[in-house]
Amino acid sequence: MPYELVDRATNAARVIPPRGAWLTIGREPPEENDVVRHEQEVSRRHAQLHEARDGIMLRVLSPNGVYKHGERGRIAMDPATGVEPEFGPLHDGDQFSLLRPGKFDDDVAFFIRQVSAAAPAPPALVDLTGDDSPAADPTPSSRDAASEGAFA
Repeated sequence: MPYELVDRATNAARVIPPRGAWLTIGREPPEENDVVRHEQEVSRRHAQLHEARDGIMLRVLSPNGVYKHGERGRIAMDPATGVEPEFGPLHDGDQFSLLRPGKFDDDVAFFIRQVSAAAPAPPALVDLTGDDSPAADPTPSSRDAASEGAFA
């Protein structure tokens, strides 16, 4: 089932792509980030998310780190080694913040929302008679006219 990343401040949502593609959050530019936040404390490329088998994986690209709701401390990229930690799986309702919660007025927080799959569209009606004559037209007037003496 698909998931969305929802910005807590604006309630704007973006679909998180399946495995093999990433949704990137960062300060700028929009050509490099799917979700752009302009706060100075947000890194140019801060974090990435993608759908995995068991939920959503979050990769931290910034030494500023990410704060996962309900856990103390931050998970951050190590500038000395360049290691970008990944954590998860995140599930429906899980929250994280790009800034230390409570330190800033706007903590740049997001949550994960599972989206129910859309119901499949009903099949289209198809003329199986192969007859293009007016009698094959399903409108009531032509149907009535074509059947007028058929059962008289």
